[in-house]
Amino acid sequence: SGATAPVARKNPDAYGVDPNRNYSYAWGDDGGGSSGTHIDQTYRGDAPFSEPETRNVRRLVLSRHVTGVITNHTYGDLVLRPWGHTAKDSPDERILAPLGARLARALGGYANQKGIGLYATTGTTDDWAYAATSALGYTFEHGAAFHPPYASSVGKDFKGVLRAYMIMARAAANPNLHGLISGRVVSPGGRPVNARLWLTKKFRTPLGRGN
Repeated sequence: SGATAPVARKNPDAYGVDPNRNYSYAWGDDGGGSSGTHIDQTYRGDAPFSEPETRNVRRLVLSRHVTGVITNHTYGDLVLRPWGHTAKDSPDERILAPLGARLARALGGYANQKGIGLYATTGTTDDWAYAATSALGYTFEHGAAFHPPYASSVGKDFKGVLRAYMIMARAAANPNLHGLISGRVVSPGGRPVNARLWLTKKFRTPLGRGN
């Protein structure tokens, strides 16, 4: 790649985008939440959604009524919620914090905290899903090591993870935890009609400063 940093000399092919820094919300910061250097582990990519994986997730979320998102990582035994870039409460902290506590208990005593409580992150999956669609977004950090052996991670933690997923599924289906739009379609004469109503939303997600 022509890079001269020591880590690149050890591995001349060191290049890759961290998908969990490639989403558009707060993307491109220079405060430590991601990196603009190609060989860093938290390299955010050349632009928001530059990677096919993140574009696929965006297409999935924006084409459906997604009300809950969980993204799984290692490690730390943590349940993280928005925000990852600021200590300020999200607008729905009163929902996200207690639900996060329930998820953490189901996972066997994980810590429940805001994303920034681990370290600053920007362009993450859960922050974007929440900022863009108000989906209840969480990151699970499993285990005590990156990429641990299957038996000591997935095999060991499966039951707790399944319990947490079921809690999230019920929350995602709970109308008391989400905004609702209701109404009816009436013809000009007041007679009932068969109709199809399409609702759309346009929005912008702010990038990091300077982008």
